[in-house]
Amino acid sequence: MINNNMLNIDNIHFIGIGGIGMSSLARILLEMGKKVSGSDAKDSPILRRLREEGANTYIGHKPENLEKAKIIVVSTAIKENNIEFMTAKELGLPIFHRSDILNFLLQRFKHSIAITGTHGKTSTTAMLSLILKEGKLNPTISIGGEVFQLDSNAELGKSDYLVAEVDESDKSLEHLSANIAIVTNIEEDHLDHYKNLDEILISVETFLLNMPIESPIILCLDDHGTRRLADMIQRKVITYSLLHPADFKGGDVKLLSNGSKFKVWHKNKFLGEFVLPIPGLHNVSNALASIACAVNLNIPVDNIFDALANYKGVKRRFQIIGDWHGITIIDDYAHHPSEIRATLMAGSIQKRPITAVFQPHRYSRTHALWKEFIQAFKSVDRVIITDIYTAGEENTYNIKAIDLAEEIAENNPDKEVYYIPTLKEVIPFLIENQKPKELIFTLGAGDITTLGPQLLNEFKQTFNEYHQDRNLSCMCTYTERHVF
Repeated sequence: MINNNMLNIDNIHFIGIGGIGMSSLARILLEMGKKVSGSDAKDSPILRRLREEGANTYIGHKPENLEKAKIIVVSTAIKENNIEFMTAKELGLPIFHRSDILNFLLQRFKHSIAITGTHGKTSTTAMLSLILKEGKLNPTISIGGEVFQLDSNAELGKSDYLVAEVDESDKSLEHLSANIAIVTNIEEDHLDHYKNLDEILISVETFLLNMPIESPIILCLDDHGTRRLADMIQRKVITYSLLHPADFKGGDVKLLSNGSKFKVWHKNKFLGEFVLPIPGLHNVSNALASIACAVNLNIPVDNIFDALANYKGVKRRFQIIGDWHGITIIDDYAHHPSEIRATLMAGSIQKRPITAVFQPHRYSRTHALWKEFIQAFKSVDRVIITDIYTAGEENTYNIKAIDLAEEIAENNPDKEVYYIPTLKEVIPFLIENQKPKELIFTLGAGDITTLGPQLLNEFKQTFNEYHQDRNLSCMCTYTERHVF
């Protein structure tokens, strides 16, 4: 366990520092004045930013990267056969999981707020962080995504408040505790670490029961998993809902193409009508969670309203990459069927043709949620499935992306469905087969996030030629393309 004496030691080395959660903790330690180093398999904007902020970063994992290290931090993604991990063990260096660092921070701050759940935790954490900043509470912030208004995923505050996203993807949250918790929802996911929903619920229950008995626990009643959790923990909870009676009730929701308006009541007291400038009913629910917590912290409603009204979002959460002659490209981290449905439904409000380019993430998730993925694209006109992003997994399930595309087509005969293996091949296809005024969504947790900017750039380069000569067959050299 990390303690104050341990963190008096400098030279903290992160193996896999480029990960969004690892980089968040590294940034906070840097701002605390610690000497931080780290390595990752390849360079990235996150690593370049960390270097600018004072971290000593290395490209590639090598034993010599640990030359000055006194403490090693790893995530679940770092396996024990990693050369730096093995070197640290040989040298007898203390090795901590990133959750140990996070728990140190959760315990260090008197008012620590932890947000977890299968979906929505990043956006909820971002909204709540900005509300606390608007309320002059100067929180320390640790988020699993880059918030546009912070231009970062972390910030060291000047108070006893901490707002932190807590990852439920592995069982490390069982060792955490906080002073306030928000659970947005709980569904089956990360079945490489869990057997089923019951086991996920037990992990989240363990985390909540680690908290002091008087700690507020804020749960969504619109989700089956969190309703079950409320019955399990036998604690007084603060509830919020858009559909059911709750302590914080949202209603009269107006879903707009560029955001939402909704009214909120707290125990039958009308708090007002709030404006959120990002689309989607799921984001209204995330905002309601942040409102419930903020009111519990006695933040004035005017501050809550202003923070939400000025919220600009998080990278890879309905992020508009750009528009080109009526076509809009949107990038989203959605990689679970529920997230895909919610994101695409938010887009459908605009009443425009929708193309969804989905890169499945992990064989384990694709196999476990196969039937749900088949039904996740109801609100689009065209679906493109690329090869599965392995995230280092082996295909022990004997599944193929082409089979997923075929079953999506069979179950959605009104959709255009394509299997195009590589992201590189998707670009000429979309240019050749563009639809007027369409929304193009790039969806997934892998490297598909690179597709949107490349596609936008290619549209700009070829747009004039496209309209002069519709024959772009020279651009479309596919190794494999299947239409269903």
